[in-house]
Amino acid sequence: MEPNATTVSVALLALVVAAVPGSVFAQGKTQKLSQKLVEKADHTLERIEETDKQLRRLMEKLNGMLAKSSVEDRRDRYGDVKDEAEKLEERAKELREASREMEAEASQYFAEWSRG
Repeated sequence: MEPNATTVSVALLALVVAAVPGSVFAQGKTQKLSQKLVEKADHTLERIEETDKQLRRLMEKLNGMLAKSSVEDRRDRYGDVKDEAEKLEERAKELREASREMEAEASQYFAEWSRG
């Protein structure tokens, strides 16, 4: 699977935080902000992975439903597809929230860093 823009952004953000010079980390507040940002980035990556897995489950169910030749067989599998789609919506909602939290944490971190 090719990385999407969100995955690349999270990875780059984690890399920037890891590459910050030691003098910046010497400041207690900045160190705490750094740790919080890394935790938010990790949490967001986990949500991305969960959302990707759920999307794959949905696609498997959808492909299974469409592979059936009769309308009756497809109708029987529609409920499974609908359930997986609802789960995907929930995962997407969680991912959006995690992304917002990470962006807020990053803004706070970089604002503090630029003052430092």
